[in-house]
Amino acid sequence: MHVSFVDLKAQYQSLRDEVGVAVSSVLEGGVYGNGLNVTAFEREFADYVGTPNAVGCANGSDALEMVFRSWGARGGDEIIVPANAWITAVSSATMYGAKPVFADVDEQTGTIDPVDIERKITFRTKAIVVVHTFGVPADMDAILRVARPRGIRVLEDCAQSLGARIDGHQVGTIGAAATFSFRPDKTLGAYGDGGAIVVNRDEDAELLRHIGNSGQAFEHDHRMEGRNSRLDELQAAVLRVKLRHLDDWVDARRRHAARYLTQLAGLPLTLPAVPKFAEPSWQIFAIRVENRDGLRAALTSEEIETQVHYPVALPFVPAYAYLRHTPEQFPVAYARQSTLVSLPMYAELSDEQVDHVCAVVRGFLKA
Repeated sequence: MHVSFVDLKAQYQSLRDEVGVAVSSVLEGGVYGNGLNVTAFEREFADYVGTPNAVGCANGSDALEMVFRSWGARGGDEIIVPANAWITAVSSATMYGAKPVFADVDEQTGTIDPVDIERKITFRTKAIVVVHTFGVPADMDAILRVARPRGIRVLEDCAQSLGARIDGHQVGTIGAAATFSFRPDKTLGAYGDGGAIVVNRDEDAELLRHIGNSGQAFEHDHRMEGRNSRLDELQAAVLRVKLRHLDDWVDARRRHAARYLTQLAGLPLTLPAVPKFAEPSWQIFAIRVENRDGLRAALTSEEIETQVHYPVALPFVPAYAYLRHTPEQFPVAYARQSTLVSLPMYAELSDEQVDHVCAVVRGFLKA
């Protein structure tokens, strides 16, 4: 039985008619940028997340960079980021001259460790980037207890966690700003690139719109130097269709995760932990196992696709070699490099496919 890691074709088949109508409407209207679909999607997305403002942009990486531009990041600032994350969580700030300060991740959840954050704070710390890794929310209460008394802003990177909740509240509503990615393989994915930023204050949203629109308040009215980073009408139209199905897709992922957790319990592996305050959205379902390569080979032989996320933790990638970090400084992130493997996870998975994956994992580990 073949099991894809992600099956975007299966999702499209279920949406063919709705998407066709939405795309045709844009093509027939002849407006491809800054149109009604973008405005409507920003409003609908803000309502879904539970914030007053959403600002669309070209991708999730731009979203992060635009936030740091709006916050005035500059040389001499220090930005605390998790050691296990995609590089744009760091480069979005360092491109403005800020210095990355890596914090290790929690042994149980893989999200940034609040205890290590507190150890890394200095008088130069400007912001903390919190990545809700794989759709499992980080401990925002503990992080804010460290950050708020010191006046340090917290940015939620929600690229993997749309639909996840903390104590009943959507991720992205707790920090000073939050960013999202709509890359096609995300739970809410466009048919190309796209991203968004959510903020509470209207003036922050206005500044972000200026930054993403070449610094313009109105056409040819350049209030600052900005960048060209806008969500286009076609992608916004597709995302509006998909947003209506998002809760169903998140619920399906939660059912698949529960099935994995039940069937893989008691094996010599480490399952993802779910904090009491959290309702994960399970963008990725990753386990830890000592013989990762052997397990992946066994799954491949049964036509089951897997991936390895973050095979090199950020402190050890060549881009940050100048910081001269050692494994002893980030023991959890370092250990995850060689043990983490991500299993198939998407809403359209069948119970039979999940059962097949679990049977192969059990067979390999009990052999």
